[in-house]
Amino acid sequence: LTKTGTPSGAGDVPAEPEWDVLGGRRVLYPNEATMSYFKKDGSGTVYYPDKRIAVVVIAGEGIPPGLYTTFFKAKGKKEALGSFDAVGKGSVMYPSGKVALCTTANGGSHYAETGEVLNMWTWAKHPLKEPITIRVNEFMTLV
Repeated sequence: LTKTGTPSGAGDVPAEPEWDVLGGRRVLYPNEATMSYFKKDGSGTVYYPDKRIAVVVIAGEGIPPGLYTTFFKAKGKKEALGSFDAVGKGSVMYPSGKVALCTTANGGSHYAETGEVLNMWTWAKHPLKEPITIRVNEFMTLV
């Protein structure tokens, strides 16, 4: 949508979504299906164009408090492709189920779908020099 609320076209600036009565913001696809809905605390949901859930972010008050993120396959069985806790520990899988990325409190590793190690690092002594980009599926890229 444009700032005037009309459907956006080439060159239009998307409207800044307004907060609703539940304290959330909804962003729509051009067909007016919900693309995402997020609350002020950072929790929310992102949807694929076919309305399936792509990403869920939960604002946890556990140990440690913060945002916990899980993302899901676009097609087929509803399986998780990855998950990260509030401090960034977690993993990402390729749609084939093979590990793409694994992060821990000490560092991480990045793998090709063939299983080849592409990068290994430690946060303290050998941090990453460049961002890692992983195309998770046709709709989602992790940077």
